[in-house]
This record gives sequence, structure tokens and C-alpha cells, in this order.
Amino acid sequence: MENKVLIIGPLAGKNSKIISQGTILAKYLTLDTRFKVIATSNSPSRFKRFYDIVSAVITNRDASIAIILVFSYLSFAYVDFASFLLRKLHIPIVFWLHGGALPEFSKKYKPWVKHVLKRGNVLVAPSEYLIKHFRESGFRNTKIIRNIIDLENYNFKERKTIRPKFLWMRKFHPIWNPKMALHVFKNILNIYPEATLVMAGSDAGYMGECINMAKKLGIYEQIKFPGFLNHEEKVEYMNKNDIYLHTNLIDNVPVSVVEALASGMIVVGTRVGGMSYLIKDNINGFLVDSNDVDTMTEKILEILSGKYNISEIQKNGYATAQEFHYKNVIKEWKELIEVYQR
Repeated sequence: MENKVLIIGPLAGKNSKIISQGTILAKYLTLDTRFKVIATSNSPSRFKRFYDIVSAVITNRDASIAIILVFSYLSFAYVDFASFLLRKLHIPIVFWLHGGALPEFSKKYKPWVKHVLKRGNVLVAPSEYLIKHFRESGFRNTKIIRNIIDLENYNFKERKTIRPKFLWMRKFHPIWNPKMALHVFKNILNIYPEATLVMAGSDAGYMGECINMAKKLGIYEQIKFPGFLNHEEKVEYMNKNDIYLHTNLIDNVPVSVVEALASGMIVVGTRVGGMSYLIKDNINGFLVDSNDVDTMTEKILEILSGKYNISEIQKNGYATAQEFHYKNVIKEWKELIEVYQR
């Protein structure tokens, strides 16, 4: 029996520059002939995206199930309207929760969020962090299903020793706190003048400010700003560098960190959102408090000095990444869809 699955959310189509989890889920479900997948919308325009979503719901009223990617703030409006239509059509709804800002948003707009999410049959999240918040908010039918990566697309590199070669990879925006990475790197250069840093990612209007800051700190010549990386470039930079810096002020379970673990990099990140569920300090990576430049510097210096069993941390990191491998995750999605099929 064929299951028609609607996947609804921003950048859930196939032609986006950024490959979303909705796109990836659609790709792997489609490989199974039991599933017919309609994923929408890949339009960067909110108005066009809204139109695409409404059209998909109305023209696929025979769908077995709808999976709605849930993000906060402006994106939540389409979650509201799409779920309203789906409930009227008696199509089972899976709300797929994303984003480290979602708990804060749900507290700020509690009546609205609760009213909308009560339409769902089940809430799915990739982390214990989001699940814990919504369970405490009264939602009982919840399930953890990890984000999806293909481990075969990454080259795990065993590092006998760790060099002062750093990679920071996120969009240039204050919420990802790239300036913390600059301050940490400045401190490291005082001890390891041969150190290098790659800061990769698209510009959200903050890259110029970061470049100017690097110049003022006198560290610009040791930093590379390659911009947005495609998959092949990402793998290359993860192989060439040893320490992955994660400086976010807010986060859930960042796929970029999982990718770093899959590549054998040593992750040093901030203890925010879902990071403490993903990274176990001194076991599969290292965590410091948000914006704590001094402690992150000290931790990195300890790593570079050989204080830790790097081989064991790499092994544990790769084991964590395996939890996100598509072969394991897609199986869980299929089981969930079959429970709610009509």
C-alpha cells in the first residue's frame, strides 16, 4: 500500500542552496517505493512559500500523513495555517520541531503555540532539549528522531596529535557569535603563532564587521574567509583542520557539529540549548559556558598540550555521529508514518 507523505516547511524542496532536513527526509523516503513524497516549499519568498504550502495541502487531500517543520517567529504563521487546513481534512499531523529559539518563542507566545501544536498527533524533535521543554509544557505524545546525515559522505580522519588548526562554520550573524571565535583565536596565537583559522559561512550582514575586527586584533592574515561551503568543500576543510569551534549563543542539535564528529574533528563548543545533550564534556568533545572566551582558550590549550586521550574522544564522537546516520534514522521515520497512516 502506497503512503502519500506531505513534508511541509521552509526550504523543504529540492532546489535550495541549503539542503534542509525536510529535503533530506524526502530524498530517503522516496527511495522506498511504498512512499510517495510531496515536499514544499523551496521558495525563498515567504508569500510564494505560503502559496505553495496551501496548494500542496488542497491538492493532496488524500495524503496519509503530513510532516510539518516547525520553526519560531515568522515561520510559525505557516505552521498555524497549514495545520488548520490539514485538521479540517482529517490528515494526521506530525510536528517536526527545529531550532534552538523555539523554547523561548513558545514561552513568549504560549497560548498561540499551545493552540496550534495541539492539532498534531505527535511532536517529533531531534534532541532531548526540545522534547524536554514541550513535555514540561504538557505535551505527552512526543518522540525523538535524530537529524539525518549520510556518514558515507564524510571522511573520518584519525588524528594522533591535534594541531592548532581551527574551523568555525556557521552563518555570519550575532546569534552564532563569530566574534567569540576571533577572541579565542587571538589568545591561541599568543602561544601558537603558527595557528590558522577558517571561518566559513554565508553572510547575514555581519561578516564585514568580523573581518574589520580581525584586522584590528592583528589576526586577519591567519584567518581564511571562504564564504558558503558546498558539501565537497566542507569535507575538505574538515579534513584539513583539527578543532571545530562552536560559539553559538542559541542552538538545538546543529548538524554541522555532527558532521565535525563524523570527520574526526575535536569539537569545542558552548553549553547552550541542545549542545549539552549532544556533546558530553571530556567524553566526545568539550563544552564551556556561553561567551566564556577565557575558559574556551584554556580548554583548547589543554587539548593542544596532549592532556586528553584524543583517540578515545574521536571514537566516542564518531559513535555519536552514527546515531544520525540515515540508515538508522529513516527506519524510525518509516515506523512512525506507518503508525499514523490512514
